[in-house]
Amino acid sequence: MKNQWFLILLSFLIFSEVVPAQNANATQNEPSKPQTKSRFYFGLHSETFKLTEGNLWGWIVDDSPSQDWLMVDLDLAATKRARGFHFGLEYSYPNHFVWNADLAFSFNSEGRMFGGNLGFGYELNKQKFQVTPMLKLGMGNGNFKLGDIQNEDLFIQINDTQFYGDEVEARLKDLYAYAAPEINFSYAVNEKTAVRLTAGYKLANNRKPIIEFNGITDVEESEYEKDTRDLNHSKNQLSLDAVPLNENSKLAKFQGAYFKVSIVKTLSQK
Repeated sequence: MKNQWFLILLSFLIFSEVVPAQNANATQNEPSKPQTKSRFYFGLHSETFKLTEGNLWGWIVDDSPSQDWLMVDLDLAATKRARGFHFGLEYSYPNHFVWNADLAFSFNSEGRMFGGNLGFGYELNKQKFQVTPMLKLGMGNGNFKLGDIQNEDLFIQINDTQFYGDEVEARLKDLYAYAAPEINFSYAVNEKTAVRLTAGYKLANNRKPIIEFNGITDVEESEYEKDTRDLNHSKNQLSLDAVPLNENSKLAKFQGAYFKVSIVKTLSQK
């Protein structure tokens, strides 16, 4: 009788060890199912924008009784380069569809750009190395400095805003919408982290450009305010290569090629 109980116990122990091992092997052999993933990415980039090449010459007259004016004499280069940083959120799905939303800030010695967009793409594979073509649609704001109006009287006036500082900064500013085809190359360092290289080209459609004026409006409180004026305002006597600017003139076109390096972190997957 004791021998029978011993055999039963031995059989139970062997069975309890074999069955979990078989289940574990079966689980390991099952292919992993595609998952919906949310990601956060951030990085650095370099991009170009274009100016209408030529010499911008003339003057900008303010609205004060003393008629202060800024002499403008700038040689505009055809292409400018700016560098900056970006960050965004991304979702990818088992059917390989992916979308993201991000913000980008770019700077150089003469100007700055800001943009936000939505991107839609398709992951060609879901391996350690991924290739993802995308199309991005967005809005941006670009500007660069024209110069400073020197205050020769009590104040400088633009429209109804009176500036009391020694000078007022004048910047060319433009809003634009854009579409940007791009391609991403991602390499998974581990399950949670990937490195991504991006190359793309931004196609922009500019709005009507304006000149933005920025200066002190309250000396005691050191308060700064801004006011704007259309580029082709009657008091802006500006010409590009001796051709007067008109309502259709666009000095800047914030489009061109861009390159990004990003770190991608997986937040969740299910």
